Amino acid sequence: MPNSDSNNRGPKKGGKTWLVLTVAIIIAGLLALWQFRAIVDPRDSRAPRRNLTPTDQKPPPKTAVPDKASPVKADQDSSSPTANWRLGLVTGTDHQSSEILQAVREAKKLYGDANSGGLIRHLTYPDTFLADLDVTIKTIESLADDPLVKVILVMEGVPGTAEAFKKIRAKRPEMILLIGESHENTTAVAQVADMVVNGDFISRGYLIPYGAKKLGAKTLVHVSFPRHMIDESLSRAKEIMELACEDLGLDFVYANSPDPTAQKGLKHAQDFILEKVPLWLKKYGPDTAFYTTNNAHATPMIKKIIENGGYFVEADESSPFLGYPEALGLNVSSMTNDWDQAVREIEAAILKEGAGGRLGSWASSLTITHILGMVEFGRLVATGQADRRDVLALLKCYEGVNPKVKWNGDFYADESLKKFDNVFLIYQDTYIFGLGFLGLTDVEVPLKYKTYKKS
Repeated sequence: MPNSDSNNRGPKKGGKTWLVLTVAIIIAGLLALWQFRAIVDPRDSRAPRRNLTPTDQKPPPKTAVPDKASPVKADQDSSSPTANWRLGLVTGTDHQSSEILQAVREAKKLYGDANSGGLIRHLTYPDTFLADLDVTIKTIESLADDPLVKVILVMEGVPGTAEAFKKIRAKRPEMILLIGESHENTTAVAQVADMVVNGDFISRGYLIPYGAKKLGAKTLVHVSFPRHMIDESLSRAKEIMELACEDLGLDFVYANSPDPTAQKGLKHAQDFILEKVPLWLKKYGPDTAFYTTNNAHATPMIKKIIENGGYFVEADESSPFLGYPEALGLNVSSMTNDWDQAVREIEAAILKEGAGGRLGSWASSLTITHILGMVEFGRLVATGQADRRDVLALLKCYEGVNPKVKWNGDFYADESLKKFDNVFLIYQDTYIFGLGFLGLTDVEVPLKYKTYKKS
């Protein structure tokens, strides 16, 4: 009997043990899956926020993203995405930046012009967008009146963009709304846009003074004007630069300049820079670096630095095509798809002027990358190949524009440290003509700058 009782109890005890182990394994597997999802899905509020680069990230399994941008050609049959829908692209004119229309031409070449049955329908807002705010809003909003337009991309997101998007959301809530380089309140823009991508003004607020010091600068002159200084990102970046200069042992100087969009116009603003840079160098010394928040200031600033000395780490919307061709009398506008050749020609001209090691740029245009990268991202979202807030797919699109460029970035956090999963900040390494890359994407930006609250 004892043996019989023991044998009867044995299997029951083993069955319970097996059941407990099975349940434990299932629970452990579910926990592991939950943790993996939190790591790879940036839209999960529990996910840790960390720098994301296209070289070390893979898109979520549900998102089919091509290795490189692979635009659908406009001459495909009527069942293709470009045959029955349009992407509305709103930009400034080439008076502010010649790169804008370069990028638009390239986008039309890749995806087709809507006037010829292709994907891209392009409009421009006025140069005097502040004075003509109503025109700016109506220009953007008008794209929603075209039933074929599924995506609207505004580059740059000047004042009026958020209001236009708000109106569009009210009548066509399904539209995909994108912004490259927003210049409005981030919280307001994030409420109406699906994705906003800006240059990482927070990291660059530290890295530009860091790069200037690495080149040998002792002073940094920050040139801007009141309209830009009421912009949340630009004013916050300016204060971060000032703090960084103090910590790095550089003198910081803020210089007020005319606004190119004001009544006196672009020429007045550029003439001011041409006159002032030599005077600033005389006042602060040859070891002075310059930075401007406005693209239109870049050409005269670069020209006078080449002629008189000083340093220029990079432009606000950095690019080899911004400022350098005009300042050096070069024609590199046809080199949009050959960044290396453009950099080589600019570098050769700078070395010829004896200015090697003093001026820099990103090796790939932020403006052109914004437009081409976000057009491709918009296409993927519109055709169901990516989610509206899939930042990993977005980065793949940016990488596809120039695979040789190393990007870094993070989600935007406001001054309360609230992070936005549809506002992403990016930057790339800085190339100094005659010297090479500075390695800024490998520099750890101290946490105090990323959590800095504007005074």
